[in-house]
Amino acid sequence: MKGVGIGIIGLGNVGGGTLTILAENAAEIARKLGFPLRVVAVCSRNPQAKTLPAGVEPALITSDWRQVVAHPEVEIVAELIGGVTVAAEIVEAALRAGKCVVTANKELVALRGPELCLLAEQHGATLAMEASVCGGIPIHAVLREGIAADRIEALFGILNGTSNYILTEIEQHGAGFDEVLGEAQRLGYAEADPAADVDGWDARSKLALLASLAFGVRLEPASIPTEGIRRVSPIDFEYARQLGSTIRLLCSA
Repeated sequence: MKGVGIGIIGLGNVGGGTLTILAENAAEIARKLGFPLRVVAVCSRNPQAKTLPAGVEPALITSDWRQVVAHPEVEIVAELIGGVTVAAEIVEAALRAGKCVVTANKELVALRGPELCLLAEQHGATLAMEASVCGGIPIHAVLREGIAADRIEALFGILNGTSNYILTEIEQHGAGFDEVLGEAQRLGYAEADPAADVDGWDARSKLALLASLAFGVRLEPASIPTEGIRRVSPIDFEYARQLGSTIRLLCSA
């Protein structure tokens, strides 16, 4: 069985993990879908430096994302580079070519989600963005379809795992912010540049996206008042305990 061809753009932590999952679970995925998913093209800034998982043998390995989008056997494009510039070009080009797009790019979807969804509809494609926020729950389909007949009055949630890990470690072990952040980076829980996580920008983008799904409004992430966790210290948790509370980076709309 030929199956469905996939093009992966971006081989960082997310892209590499995606390839590994597709390779290790290929038989189970094919059983559930009724057809196999074939990785036929991959793109990375430095493809020669990447080691692909066993069983993944794409016909095309390139540093030019346009070759992936244009590949005749690629039916689904996975945009896994992040950001809102080149990533937007990739998503737009794929949708205009009538190819479905899978993305975990919460920043791009929060900023341009409605117009990209319209572009997908115009070209008979699908923009799958469930992984952009709370992919493990999942929540997009619930808000769009599962409770479409209900009126949602408010949203509250912890939307950033990195900041939640850091706050938990400070609370449980009494370590300082910088020490815990360094350990999180060593373990791969935090990026080398952690600003998006610890300053609240990642959670802000996710909240904007969820609010648009829940309330049917377009909300610019930059318009959301945001404060990160850099100033939180062990003494803050001591005061919180005295009040019968704790400290978390909470999003609300």
